[in-house]
Amino acid sequence: MVPNVRLLEIVATLISEHDAVCAVVCPGHGPLVGKLQAVGASTLVHSKLSWWAGESADAIPNIAEGANALLTMMPILQQIDPDVVYTQTMVVPWGACAAALLDRPHYWSVCEFGELDHEFTFLDPFAEVINQVTAGASFIRTPSDAVRTTLFNDLGTDRVRTVYPPIFMPSRIKPSPGDFRRVGATRLRRLQSSLHAGAMSSFCSLATQTLHTKTNSRH
Repeated sequence: MVPNVRLLEIVATLISEHDAVCAVVCPGHGPLVGKLQAVGASTLVHSKLSWWAGESADAIPNIAEGANALLTMMPILQQIDPDVVYTQTMVVPWGACAAALLDRPHYWSVCEFGELDHEFTFLDPFAEVINQVTAGASFIRTPSDAVRTTLFNDLGTDRVRTVYPPIFMPSRIKPSPGDFRRVGATRLRRLQSSLHAGAMSSFCSLATQTLHTKTNSRH
């Protein structure tokens, strides 16, 4: 899934370029766990920390089981004592809950429209879900202005901001011999590199700014 790819990129960049220590809570032992560990992140796995949405009302996981799972993990999270809690998707509420219990800022990356694109069914009416996301986030990141203006149009830039994801293009373009597109391919690769670096730099600047602000306030 694209959100998992983005999460891996964010964690890898924070560790390699910003000397951050990252611990990631995953809902299962999928391939993402090994990839996160390979870039230097610690991982915790609990299958009950699942979504508060589903394809239908009957498909929504048991929220009480999720709450109980979070409580069992709280001693570990308290030992980790994070400066910032980050959540990658709208459909997982446990980062907001953990941040509230830990009294830490919560950076919520809302990567989808929710009901509009994936036709998710949530426990509460969707307008109330957006209110809960807003209340549970110290800061919200959206991947496009369309998501931002559709879901959080009443929030200012002090609460929500668009940080575009990296744009991936084919690494090779095979034009016909002598085709002028060879020059275009070189420029496209440069543009790809520039856009990728710019997007990751923007996100990490926001994340580290939040982390440094919280860290300084604790000293």
